[in-house]
Amino acid sequence: MRNLLRLCFVAIIILSTVINSSAQTFGIKGGLNLSNQLFKTNGEKDDLNTKMNPRFHLGVTLEYPMNNLFSLESGILLSTKGSKINSTFSDEMGVEESYKVKFNLYYIDIPFNAKATIELNGFDVYGTVGPYLGIGIRGKGKSELTSTIKFGKDENLKRLEFGLAFGGGMEINRFLFGLGYNLGLTNISNNEYSQKIKNRVIQISAGYRFGKNEK
Repeated sequence: MRNLLRLCFVAIIILSTVINSSAQTFGIKGGLNLSNQLFKTNGEKDDLNTKMNPRFHLGVTLEYPMNNLFSLESGILLSTKGSKINSTFSDEMGVEESYKVKFNLYYIDIPFNAKATIELNGFDVYGTVGPYLGIGIRGKGKSELTSTIKFGKDENLKRLEFGLAFGGGMEINRFLFGLGYNLGLTNISNNEYSQKIKNRVIQISAGYRFGKNEK
């Protein structure tokens, strides 16, 4: 937690410097994450009956306008990911058993999006696409017992994640309402030879943008 606070403090300083030195606008953003994960073993998708794990995201955004239509968007978000597993199996005696597991993973996400905006009847409609970098900071797996999930080279999961982010929404009087999808492209499992895990996240967001240039 202490390292997380340090990272957030450094991020705030960097963002403040960038905002003061350019024509960018900045905003706040938060909302619901509907996260899931893709599990594969030896190249085959695992039949784990994974379900979405409702979580959240929260952070700041930066936008640099290129012209009246296109802009570049970035930011720093605390984004929670993971999944729920509710699966059944048969033991050696043919007795069917079930188990439930919930994975709660915490990431710092840094998106790099291209954004297109058009004005329709007094409000703006926008679409975004671009890569993102995810930095795993902590996590927990909950079943009958609670275990700590660690990120790192020799730990449970890899710390860095790369993916693509797609989104769209509308802006009304500087208030933003958006829907997005984060497609994790990298395998975050440290078990290179058998299991692969990739994050999938639907985001429903609301936010407010400061410093918008009036048209």
